[in-house]
Amino acid sequence: MKRVSGKERRRIRQARNLGITISMFMSIILLAFMYIGNVFNIKNIETSGNKKTSSSELINGSGIHFGENIFKVSTKNAEKNLLKLPYVKTASVTREKKNTLRITVVEREEVFSILSNGVIFTCDKDGRILSKSKTTSVYPIVKGIDVNDSDLGLNIFEENEDIEPLRDIITTAIDMGIIDKYLEIRLQKNKEFGLTRVGNIKIDFGKSERIKNKFNFIEKTLESLDAKGKTTTLIKLNMDPPVTFLKDGEKVEE
Repeated sequence: MKRVSGKERRRIRQARNLGITISMFMSIILLAFMYIGNVFNIKNIETSGNKKTSSSELINGSGIHFGENIFKVSTKNAEKNLLKLPYVKTASVTREKKNTLRITVVEREEVFSILSNGVIFTCDKDGRILSKSKTTSVYPIVKGIDVNDSDLGLNIFEENEDIEPLRDIITTAIDMGIIDKYLEIRLQKNKEFGLTRVGNIKIDFGKSERIKNKFNFIEKTLESLDAKGKTTTLIKLNMDPPVTFLKDGEKVEE
């Protein structure tokens, strides 16, 4: 094998070092071009997945500004900022083109409302307060809880442990697929609940015990009455045994 002389080794080493230097120099030029010039300044921010939150609310909420260098933007910080918006459940910020960012969100779904001091607050299934208005199409409406305007975005179940039983009732109704059959849930004395079902059927639900059994009892009772051509105005589950009051005045004990 031919031995490489010291002179040749120096020449190879110098060539390698020159290559490294040129690569570093080109990288610096590229980085300077990316970060200093205005070629990569943000000109367009696209949004998707938002129905309840406007595009301007997403853009403003992200903390990203038009004209900002696209590579200087912290997408992680922008995503954290977006999660502070009431309706935003998940958020993703990506660089699409040299001048374009995309904000993609998954929004929370309205499941129930709360009536407090004449104002209606809508919430998702986890109890996060999403919005406020004077009217609502989101049922059931919960009564007996105080909510302030400043509570938007907060979770009522986490803020108030005393209403944990309400979470159990709502969660069970969702799991059973019957939440939309109820118009009203009332927090009453002695930690008991009153419900109003579609058809203006009042239900003295009692305490948040054996919740699934109680809901099953209601469904079976109504199915049985419907098969007989009868209707009810009141079901008292806080009595033992439960009592159903029919529209014709008849009282049925189970």
